[in-house]
Amino acid sequence: MLNYNECGVCIAPPYKTFEWKSKKNYDHVVIDFYLDNSMFYYCFDYMYKNRGHSFSLSLHDEYFPSFEAAKESAIKEILQCCKGWEKMLNELFIPVQGNLFT
Repeated sequence: MLNYNECGVCIAPPYKTFEWKSKKNYDHVVIDFYLDNSMFYYCFDYMYKNRGHSFSLSLHDEYFPSFEAAKESAIKEILQCCKGWEKMLNELFIPVQGNLFT
C-alpha cells in the first residue's frame, strides 16, 4: 500500500525506476512506476534543452491495470513535452539482455 503525506503526495519508494541521462549535456528523464492493489501508477522528471519539469505521484493520478499500459501512457505524456525523444524512450524500456524468448 502506498503512503501519502498530508498534501496527498506519495512518499513510498517506487516499484521500478527507469532513468536516462545524456552524455553531453543536462538532458535527462527519470520515470518511477508504483504498484498498489494490483494497479500501476507513474510519475516522471525530465530536463530537455532549456526546459524541464518534475511530477510527483499524488492521490488523484490516473492508474493502469498493467505495467505495459502504464509504460505506454508515460511514453505518450513525455513525448508531448519532448518531441525529439522517441528513440531514447523506446531504448529506455528495452532490457539490457534483450528479449530472451524471441
